[in-house]
Amino acid sequence: MIRRIVVSPEAKDDIVSIFAEGIVQFGIERADSYLEDLQSAIHVELAQHPMLGLARPELGPGIRSLYRGSHHIYYLIESGELRIVRILHQRMNVTLDLLSD
Repeated sequence: MIRRIVVSPEAKDDIVSIFAEGIVQFGIERADSYLEDLQSAIHVELAQHPMLGLARPELGPGIRSLYRGSHHIYYLIESGELRIVRILHQRMNVTLDLLSD
């Protein structure tokens, strides 16, 4: 059971960038809706079903990812914590270095 959700500083920056780019590309209403969908994926879906995402051992021990919209939410489950590592666009070439704190 997930007792706490921790969002890394990098993931917080990702959220801000996704929202800002969404406003530019699609307008405030769609950007807001997209952000709500990402937040719901984290705070509802993953909080209730943390194993929902795919295991990504090639990116590091314990790394999992959940695809939502055009982004992958990369996360770890540690001692009852859901730790959001990054939220990256599907076109990004993701490496272990990019996910490291």
